[in-house]
Amino acid sequence: FVAIIVKISIWPPSPSPSPPPPPPLCSQIPLDRPKFECPKCDTHERDVCIIYAPLSTEEFLIDGTGSDGSLNNYPCTHFTWEFAENHFVSSSTGFGEDNSSSSSTLHIITPDEQDVRRDSLLLTVSMEIRDEHTQALKWWTGKDCAMDVVFYKAPFIGIDLGTTYSCAAYQRPDINATSNKRDTEVVVLDAA
Repeated sequence: FVAIIVKISIWPPSPSPSPPPPPPLCSQIPLDRPKFECPKCDTHERDVCIIYAPLSTEEFLIDGTGSDGSLNNYPCTHFTWEFAENHFVSSSTGFGEDNSSSSSTLHIITPDEQDVRRDSLLLTVSMEIRDEHTQALKWWTGKDCAMDVVFYKAPFIGIDLGTTYSCAAYQRPDINATSNKRDTEVVVLDAA
């Protein structure tokens, strides 16, 4: 008579390896292409966005995310401002040697009170997706926003309350290229 002894050992299953962590957000190509928009313009001249900056203030700002912060509000968004004049100063970041800033807001220190002028600037709003290990560029999209900032003196306003009629007159903020002066608009308030 032969006895067979079988030893059964139950080993717990080896734990499965945990899944790898997801790649960083700025390494993932977005499912929906972002729709970048330019900051709000005061007016347009020959398809150029015009923003008026009064000389009566010490600082003026242009925000690439809009007045309520909802414009261009995507993760991994970059803002690049390019300009030539030295009175553009950002309090958020420094500037490179090429006179550019990477802040979403451009703080402008207005020039001398007598220095009525117009300066051009370019805002590039972009998103770049890079490989998490090599940092190689995988995907890029962006929008360029060309703007002219017109520095102006606050216009004069006059009101005449007459017995026959009343009128108001005001100066336009921009300089007339022919007369080299600001045009005056007269508005009749009532006619008798």
